[in-house]
Amino acid sequence: MKKPLIIAALLLFLGACNEYYYIPDDMKFKYNEGDTVIFKSTKNDLDTFEVKWKSQGFDVHDKQYYYEMERIGVKYAGQDSVRKRFFINNDILLATNGFLVTWGDFQNGNKSFLHDSIKINGRKFISVYEIESDTSINTLDSIYKILFSRNYGVLKYCYKDGTEYEFYRDIVK
Repeated sequence: MKKPLIIAALLLFLGACNEYYYIPDDMKFKYNEGDTVIFKSTKNDLDTFEVKWKSQGFDVHDKQYYYEMERIGVKYAGQDSVRKRFFINNDILLATNGFLVTWGDFQNGNKSFLHDSIKINGRKFISVYEIESDTSINTLDSIYKILFSRNYGVLKYCYKDGTEYEFYRDIVK
C-alpha cells in the first residue's frame, strides 16, 4: 500500500514544478524610463518620444509555464497637439515567445518579414521585423508599416501618403 502512495506523491511533486522561460539579455529592450528617441521624416519633420514607463514580469500559462515579459509605454513628447492626440497608445510588449506593438493607429500588422540587419541613419540594427497591415481595410491616411527591433522598439513608421519617419537619434540617460 505504501508504494502507490509514494509514487502518487512523487508524481504530484513533479507535476508542481514550474518552467521559466527568460528573454535573453541580447533581446531585451535597451531603453529605460526617461530615455528619448527622435524620428526624422522624409519632409525633415522631427517626432520626439519619451519612454514613460517600463515594467517586467511573467505571463503564466497552465499555472506552470512562466514566460518573461517586458512592457514599455512610450509617449509623444513633441509640441504638435494633433500628434499628441494621435500618439496616445504607444505600447510595446516583449515576451519570450513574441511581441505586440501598438504605435499610433498601427496595431500588429498581418504581414511580416525579418531582416538580418538594416542600416538607418548610419546605425546598424540587427534582427529587424518589417510589419505591414492590410491597407485595403483602413482607407484613412494611417500608419501601415513599421520596422521594429526587439532591442530598440520602433525604428521606422510609414504612412499611406508616402511620409516616412526613421530613427534619427536617441538620448539615453
